[in-house]
Amino acid sequence: RDSQAEVADVGMILTGSVGTAVDDRLEGAAMARVFGADLPPHGSTKRSIGFVVGAAALMEVALAVEALHRKEIPACAGAQAVNMLDAVMCNAIGLNGQFGAALVRRAA
Repeated sequence: RDSQAEVADVGMILTGSVGTAVDDRLEGAAMARVFGADLPPHGSTKRSIGFVVGAAALMEVALAVEALHRKEIPACAGAQAVNMLDAVMCNAIGLNGQFGAALVRRAA
């Protein structure tokens, strides 16, 4: 809501889960609650960049900016191809139940 974006504005989600069953289930349920049947393509770069602890969210935002610049999704596990990329949502899952998301949009 704070982003003043609609569900349809999100072209891709860079997921924050590190691939554990619990994280995947929780993040999947949260994405399903927000997007429902309109869940956009999504995937994780954690297998490519590793688990960089506190820098993970910043790395994801940098990858989102580059994806928007190149107009293509970054190489990541589970990602599906997208035709047009105007906004990428970056999910962040921190230690001890800290969760957040950032919406990175193409410059107007």
